[in-house]
Amino acid sequence: MLSFAAFGAPTVHTSDFINNASRTNFVDFEPIGSGSGFAGTFSQDGIKVNQVNGQLNDIWSSCEGACWYSNSTLSWYPNGGDHGWTELSKTDASDFSDIGLDIGSIKFGYSTLQYELLDNGVSLLLGFFTFPSGADGYIGFSGGGFDTVRLRANSGSFGAFGDNASQALAIDNIELAGGSSVPEPTSLALLGLGLLAGLGVIGRRKS
Repeated sequence: MLSFAAFGAPTVHTSDFINNASRTNFVDFEPIGSGSGFAGTFSQDGIKVNQVNGQLNDIWSSCEGACWYSNSTLSWYPNGGDHGWTELSKTDASDFSDIGLDIGSIKFGYSTLQYELLDNGVSLLLGFFTFPSGADGYIGFSGGGFDTVRLRANSGSFGAFGDNASQALAIDNIELAGGSSVPEPTSLALLGLGLLAGLGVIGRRKS
């Protein structure tokens, strides 16, 4: 009987842990252009950014000083905030391995980030992070086994995603690193059956 190791809980990082030389994908939002009326979905370099339950055509890409202490390049911010959240996934729907990104909006008083990692719609990890004082923040996750990252920011704690809480989160410089996509459980089961069948053929040839 073949067995496959299950993923442990992903590790949360609050400082940049991805070496630029090991990046596999990178989103800087520069292709979106400067403005404040963009739609709530954007893809770049194999990564999809989606503003869930956000207002229509309300993404402000050039928030700059109001959203960031040090970042003056284009980024992703729901103008004035919204009642939804930012959701990150890969355009091919495969699992993440390592992902990290810059987070802002602390100048509006939104000092708490809530995050949630999911795999095939199942929540794996839910938690909170307090932005550093007087600086932009960073959040990252390593260890793989998840295909969706949910993020939102507020001045205090939240309940579950989808509770219609007010939030205002700016993000930028999303980067990925790590190996190839992890097969889904169905694929692993089929692989195991194939290997067992192959071993059976070998056994018959030796007998």
